[in-house]
Amino acid sequence: MTIDTLVALDAVPEHLETEGFIKSMISHGWHWSDSHVDRLVHPADNDISIQYDRTGDRLLASPKLDTLLQLVILTPAGKSKSYWRRSAQ
Repeated sequence: MTIDTLVALDAVPEHLETEGFIKSMISHGWHWSDSHVDRLVHPADNDISIQYDRTGDRLLASPKLDTLLQLVILTPAGKSKSYWRRSAQ
């Protein structure tokens, strides 16, 4: 796994604190890295990871995860998945 520069992760849902977010990721198959104590790794791709920065009490994303997160289009709370298709018509 190659991680050049970690990126601050601002995608933690507001209703979850860091600990809850990490527990949720583990329940979805993410696992702790064998080589880095504070790094959670995606179950299918070791280049997708999140690292906990203890000094800043924040999560840092791997560059690959950051790139993938840029592709996500957030839907407002209470709206269906087809919200953006309907509003564009």
